[in-house]
Amino acid sequence: MSKKLDVEALQRTPRNFDNFISAYLGYTKHLEAPTDYHIWTAISIISGALRGKCFIDMGYFKWKPNQFIIFVAPPGVVAKSTTSGVGTDLLRSVPGINIGPSSCTWQALLGALAESTETFNVGTTRQQQSCVTFEASELGTFLNFRDPEMVDVIVDLWDAKDKPLIRKTVGGGITQIEAPWINLIGCTTPSWIQSSLPEYAIGGGFTSRTLFIFADKKEQLIAYPKDYVPKDHSYRRKRLIEDLTRISTIEGEFTLDAEAKKFGEEWYQEHNKNRPEHLKDDRLGGYWARKQTHMHKISMCLSAARGNDKIITLGDMKKALALLSVCEQNLDKVYNVISDDRDAGNLQVLKKAVMLHPAGVSKKDLFSKMSSRMSYEAFDRALNAGVSAGFIKIIVSASGGMIKPTLALRTGDTYTPTSEEVALKNQMKEGH
Repeated sequence: MSKKLDVEALQRTPRNFDNFISAYLGYTKHLEAPTDYHIWTAISIISGALRGKCFIDMGYFKWKPNQFIIFVAPPGVVAKSTTSGVGTDLLRSVPGINIGPSSCTWQALLGALAESTETFNVGTTRQQQSCVTFEASELGTFLNFRDPEMVDVIVDLWDAKDKPLIRKTVGGGITQIEAPWINLIGCTTPSWIQSSLPEYAIGGGFTSRTLFIFADKKEQLIAYPKDYVPKDHSYRRKRLIEDLTRISTIEGEFTLDAEAKKFGEEWYQEHNKNRPEHLKDDRLGGYWARKQTHMHKISMCLSAARGNDKIITLGDMKKALALLSVCEQNLDKVYNVISDDRDAGNLQVLKKAVMLHPAGVSKKDLFSKMSSRMSYEAFDRALNAGVSAGFIKIIVSASGGMIKPTLALRTGDTYTPTSEEVALKNQMKEGH
């Protein structure tokens, strides 16, 4: 039986699971990575299945469900690439899906798109598009910020416009790609971001289009996952691929039901009139401006995870915001390392060191720990900056001075998801 006939047969039968994301979480529950990583992987592969043939029509433009999702964690801590690879492996098994190279120049990226042309029914018209999902297990091998033309191309592709992308080739010819669309899931470390991601990437728009998912510890410790894998693991994998294939047949416009539309209008007014405190940092201005787009891109995926009706509900919108709120909880840990300012970096290192001593540490002992990272002059500047910013306090007593973290540093200055947002995210684990 051909792949085409397999797809047609699947279209005539109901899905195996009520919710693809919750089923995928069950499939990956014996891996060590945080649940958030598995949720975002599921969203990425749903995006890859939907491709550019699905959209929300905004009249003057369209929102399409592609995502730029980057897992950020210290090396070897949470199995970033293993996590993204398990999901991408399912997507790779879906007929008609194009997975691009994990390492490429912008010319190779355009070549991958040019080789991935498909024709879809979009509404009542036939439309040619070029859709590719990229899995970059090491972001540094895929994205070179020393090549601004490549970065500009990728930033432009996130918007997934229906117009063709036209570029001159090395030989002087012209490459024209109809309606290019890319979906990216990648993995990197804070140190790579610090050394390779320049501040202009923020102003240039890459970071505002990207969802950075940070983690610094495993959710569970499982030395030998095979010992925990259920006997029906291969059967469950097959059924997930079947449902992902069914998702891949969805095409056309997604619409918001009445409750979702009302919520979206009220949220948009509040979002623009009262900018949330945790998003007032100038570096987050681009992300704040695009948060509405992120919310709707994710909502399309959440709707597709439930069924083929292409209706976005109030629950989809709220869950999308809950996922974004968890992402925002750690955004400062990513953005703080995107800096060319050595003193700013030293302050971040010092803050982490002081946090390890809630009862206080002497200046001498603290510098002893920092001496391999910075000079005494740099240490002193960082200490003074921490005091001025309200993160660090120096308690002077007869026995000497003690350096302690303030309440602001202990509790963090980032957003803490509400109990409702946490509950909404947890509902996805249970298939609601």
